[in-house]
Amino acid sequence: MGCGLNSVPLKTTPPADAQSIFLDPSVNPDAGIDVFQIKDAQQIGDYVVMDVSYSGGCADHVFRLESRGDFTATYPPELNVTLKHDNNGDRCRGVIDNKLWFDLRPAQFDGTNRILLIITNTETTLEYNY
Repeated sequence: MGCGLNSVPLKTTPPADAQSIFLDPSVNPDAGIDVFQIKDAQQIGDYVVMDVSYSGGCADHVFRLESRGDFTATYPPELNVTLKHDNNGDRCRGVIDNKLWFDLRPAQFDGTNRILLIITNTETTLEYNY
């Protein structure tokens, strides 16, 4: 699953339905992922914006950016994050493209103004500066 960085954002204001990154030590990064593709990921302010593609069209799909919250003891600290997708049993075959916004502020690390986000289901690492 590849991913590129887009240097020219189409929109710089997060939508009203933007979610926050979910940090919980009990998160299992390998559980509960229905098929999808991350086509692009970039940081815009305190948000990571991901362009995703998936099949469906007959049910609401749910995405969540998750992490155990276990930062590495490096500088800058690194945090593994995983984008999860639940298709709610949607068996339709339409191709859906969507832009997802996730608020990264809950992942800010005390004592520094930047972290590296390693998006585990892509080949992308983003530097989050705050």
